[in-house]
Amino acid sequence: MSLKNLLKIIHDGVIEGVFFDNKQDILILFVRIDYEVRYELVFKGVLEYRVLDFGKQNIISRVINYQKDNFCHDEIFELLKWVSSNSDSSTYWSNDELRKIVEKIKSNDLALLYLEPSAGAEIVILFSDCIVKMRN
Repeated sequence: MSLKNLLKIIHDGVIEGVFFDNKQDILILFVRIDYEVRYELVFKGVLEYRVLDFGKQNIISRVINYQKDNFCHDEIFELLKWVSSNSDSSTYWSNDELRKIVEKIKSNDLALLYLEPSAGAEIVILFSDCIVKMRN
């Protein structure tokens, strides 16, 4: 299944886990849809990510995949500032760096995925590619 198709059915899905390999810049989200169907979303070329409020219950309300076909400059700019900051500090990217990243999203060299929770984890991932795998 493609990421685009999975995003159509992921509402009310549950994020069961997050794994990041900083040597390979790979992030894996473990997601369950309904009670039986589980997926691994393998994000490659991860430039940055942020997970906030991950807990025992992490239910997805909506997902927005910002790419060339779904582009809102102001929303992307704000999410990029959020993903590159901490609760006690602002973004470490300059405005020029942020503009360059926005252009890479606009040209489909990068994508920005935003998972908005109805409960638990809020997640933003800046990445170059994603593979979706079914798992047992």
